[in-house]
Amino acid sequence: MAHKPLMMKFSRNHPKEHSHTANNSSLVTSGPYFLLFLFLLSFIPLQSQVKVLERARVVNLAVIDSNIRLTPTQPEQPVHPPKIALIIGNASYSEGNEIDSPEHNADTMADNFRELGFDVMLLKNTTRLDLRKAIIQFIRKSRHAQTTFFYFSGHLVKSDGNNFLVPTDATLEDETVLKDQTIPLDYLIRKLNRKARNRIAIDACYPNNFGIGTQNPKEELCFSPPAKWPDDTFISFSAYENQLAPVVAGDDISLFCYLFAFNLQQQVVYNTFMDTKKLVKKFSSGKQDVYYYGKMSQTEYWGPYQFQILAQSQASYPKFSWPPPFASASEQIDEAFFADSQTLGDINKKLLRSLDNQGYFDTSHYAIEEGQTNGFAIATRLEQINDDASSLDGDNRWNKSLISTTSDFSLTQYLRSLFFPREGYFRVIVFAVVNQPFSTSGGNASREEVITWVSGGASDLEETIAGIDASGYKVYALIYEYRLPENDITATIEKPSDHAGRIHLEKSGLWAQLAGTE
Repeated sequence: MAHKPLMMKFSRNHPKEHSHTANNSSLVTSGPYFLLFLFLLSFIPLQSQVKVLERARVVNLAVIDSNIRLTPTQPEQPVHPPKIALIIGNASYSEGNEIDSPEHNADTMADNFRELGFDVMLLKNTTRLDLRKAIIQFIRKSRHAQTTFFYFSGHLVKSDGNNFLVPTDATLEDETVLKDQTIPLDYLIRKLNRKARNRIAIDACYPNNFGIGTQNPKEELCFSPPAKWPDDTFISFSAYENQLAPVVAGDDISLFCYLFAFNLQQQVVYNTFMDTKKLVKKFSSGKQDVYYYGKMSQTEYWGPYQFQILAQSQASYPKFSWPPPFASASEQIDEAFFADSQTLGDINKKLLRSLDNQGYFDTSHYAIEEGQTNGFAIATRLEQINDDASSLDGDNRWNKSLISTTSDFSLTQYLRSLFFPREGYFRVIVFAVVNQPFSTSGGNASREEVITWVSGGASDLEETIAGIDASGYKVYALIYEYRLPENDITATIEKPSDHAGRIHLEKSGLWAQLAGTE
């Protein structure tokens, strides 16, 4: 009985580009010889057909016509996600070192980064072996990634200028066991893909009973600031006064994690980190801070807009209305205060440092562009002041205590405090850095409009503005003061203020800060 021959699949490359001539060496694949070959093959059992064809393929592979190629099924190539995240939450330590929030922190971070399209590795309560395996796997995956994010919530100890991630099975009686029981953070940083954008957040400043890495928290940070880091890496450390990490009541997650996750919604990576720092300082009344090491572009995105170009960012950068609305008072700042400033970025840094030192943690940046006038503006949050233009003491300054000694706060309370203040006097300060003289527009800004200034701007100065030469630019302070009478919900702007702009700056402590006398 004749058997139907088993056919192999062939395909031609560029059939019209070459002429086909007879070639004695390719007799199994061309012309009448090929038909005769198939006819004879039909009388061979099927199993033997396979052997014959395989032998023919091996013998003739080197001499198969260049226009004919075998097309076996290609194995699927592995898919490498462009954005990866490793999230660690270690809570179940022994020896009295247990922590309440890291597991919830890790879940919160993982959920948010999955929504942003990251390939997320989530681990909780890792032993040293588990932690080491996860970090090695993360490093390997980073070789094909464009963006990496590493978050660690748990214990961290420092020794000899280095930081060490502590797994849950560590006991750390003394430094002799340090390398055997922990993972150096520097190992991860050094091994990540240098072509990727590597972002790291360490939320690990918790009190512990370990026998190493314990210094006076009032005098030293609970981590070792890195001496150097790769250009592709941006690192943040959360640090707390007395190492008491605030926990958000009702959610049982750290203040840093809560606010970082909240700020992920705006997509811009730089703004997520910077706005988290501002809100952390605000809600903790300055007892907690976030320290950053490294640089990054302000046009980098967490989500689908990852590669938007700088021009698009500039087009959307918020602009301050110019000429500005009528101000209750104003003052040109002494030019000698900024004599060392080479660029607008230098002026911006000095203004922010002075504002931070006086408790103005919440600010917004705007570009100023009108005709020949350009520069930038910084607006502060609405604060309550005394009759003499000095700031109210303590939490009354911002109308409501947003975080207590038990670390309880609410964003709802914060928003309510912006729009429903107590009776009294209130103030917003706007620093304008411009290259042309100006006068106010004559129009009035409502309290509601002024309130939005602090939330409607950018978290920091745009890079191209920061790089402008400071020559010819002057710094002005615009004071917008409002009075809310008792039993009246309508705030009216004070036109003019009872106090000159210089008095407002002196009473707020900002003048002394800018002058460098405090």
